[in-house]
Amino acid sequence: MQSPNTNHILSASLGEALRNSATAGSPATALPPNDIIEVTIQNALEAQSPLSHPYHNRKHVEHVIRRSREFAALTQLNAEDQTVLILAASFHDYGHCGVGYRQLCTNAPRNDLSNEEYAALCADEALTGAFSPQMRLAVQGAILATSYAQHDKNVLPRPDLYRPYTPLSAVEKLLALADVATFLDGADAIIEDTRNIKKERHPQQPIQNTEELLRTMRDFLDYVQTKIESCAQIFPADYYSKLLRSLNEVRNVIAH
Repeated sequence: MQSPNTNHILSASLGEALRNSATAGSPATALPPNDIIEVTIQNALEAQSPLSHPYHNRKHVEHVIRRSREFAALTQLNAEDQTVLILAASFHDYGHCGVGYRQLCTNAPRNDLSNEEYAALCADEALTGAFSPQMRLAVQGAILATSYAQHDKNVLPRPDLYRPYTPLSAVEKLLALADVATFLDGADAIIEDTRNIKKERHPQQPIQNTEELLRTMRDFLDYVQTKIESCAQIFPADYYSKLLRSLNEVRNVIAH
């Protein structure tokens, strides 16, 4: 299994033993039986309402899982890393409050954390016992790597909303891309996602006109391109080229 991104450890509540296990590079235990893995994934899905929020809902999670499975099949990830990827996809929006910044959601549990941090903690609780400490930490790192729109202190509503999480390992980069891979479903899917994301981030300020919608989509697709480019050395060259072509096809549709 790839070395987990140890700067993703959230707080002392995760335990000093988990911290030491990750940094010492101790070997992970054998993978649990496949039925346990699949039950864990299904349990994570069933805990998320199909349309609980405009964007961060079960439909989105199912899409991310599907893309993660596709990406894993195209790469040279070993069995443990593939399992980490799919588990992280299953939990990456677990307990999402429906607002981009959880800290601004007054009725959300643990609103001292970001949505990704909360999901990572919930995943760790769910995986404790059946999965090794290293796998649990790797899942958390991958979840945190999906952090979006929290890196620029100049545009955040509050300075404490800043989060530095960045995908480092192949698993983290693949999940960060799978999380925004709607472009593979075409321009209509991107338009729908853009409207729904806007509803969550600014519920009192819906998209007012076509120009605002196009500008928001262009910005989002620029972000998507950075996630594709981060996977340049992970995917086969022909598939990497296909991803860029698909992205540009969507851009062309939007431009016209």
